[in-house]
Amino acid sequence: MRFESIKKVVGRKFFSLYIAKYINNNGDIKEYELLSREHNLEDKGLAVGNTDAVGMIVFNHDMSKILLEKEFRLACNSWVYNFPGGLVEKGEEPSRAVARELKEETGLDLVEIIDKLSPAVTAVGISNETVETYIVKAAGELRESDNANEEIESEWYTKEQVKEMLKHGELFALATQRVCYMWANN
Repeated sequence: MRFESIKKVVGRKFFSLYIAKYINNNGDIKEYELLSREHNLEDKGLAVGNTDAVGMIVFNHDMSKILLEKEFRLACNSWVYNFPGGLVEKGEEPSRAVARELKEETGLDLVEIIDKLSPAVTAVGISNETVETYIVKAAGELRESDNANEEIESEWYTKEQVKEMLKHGELFALATQRVCYMWANN
């Protein structure tokens, strides 16, 4: 595939919809719809840019429990298990966003950043959004999100509890489901 051009179809507060034009291996035009948090890709070209968001895999003090959020997700009109995370604000360092989002969504305090993964694309089939994942330890009192637009119930889970959830058809975000499976099954 050879990139030719990109055109914004519509811009909204959080995403813009674009149509990218490519020339495929047969020499034919291939148009591809995509979403981006970047609102001026026409000026910058189509590429993965700055970190848009952070995600966290959160453990308790001895790493015997993992933190999961049960959140009502509007896009699928359903409750979904996921890890905490959120957008990096303009001018904010991603590591600062980790502590802020953890506190906002769960009430917990960041105790330690154990590791940080390189940026990854969240939904490679439809978006160029990039997220940095942090593996952290947290402590404190769990509470509901302080954002009126988020319905989040956070809870600590053991490996056995996670195994049962995975068996019984609980709805997970894809990356969360994969990490939980690997963690619960060593």
